[in-house]
Amino acid sequence: MNTVLRLSGPGVVIDGVGFDIHTMLYAAGATVLGVQLVLFSLVARTIGVLKNLLPMTASLERFLRVFTLERGILLGASLCTAGFALAANSVASWAHACLAAIDPVSMMRVAIPSVTLMLAGAEIVFACFLLGFIDVRSRGATES
Repeated sequence: MNTVLRLSGPGVVIDGVGFDIHTMLYAAGATVLGVQLVLFSLVARTIGVLKNLLPMTASLERFLRVFTLERGILLGASLCTAGFALAANSVASWAHACLAAIDPVSMMRVAIPSVTLMLAGAEIVFACFLLGFIDVRSRGATES
């Protein structure tokens, strides 16, 4: 709880290094890029298996069995909903200030995670649809 309170206030300084909204923005960009790279690797690996270029591994088979289209949509939609809730909180704070100019630093502390959650959620939903189209689990049953 103490960490949350420290991060919601002014920037954090650790060993003389300051962390504030600029650091949060770069971390958010890295997070979105990381989500995209993980999803890209899953799609590329699945296509490699479909084209018989790569063997089906036990971990990929287990992931595709557990992480279904519906579960992926649920996860992505949950992240998007959390992002929209944070965005609505930002708009409500702005409306509470009678739509006047407000402190951009405090607003960015909410807006950056909001946008990050919405982007990551949308990426997951679209990647799940793509993985659903190239489902390799049923390939073995139809070729046998």
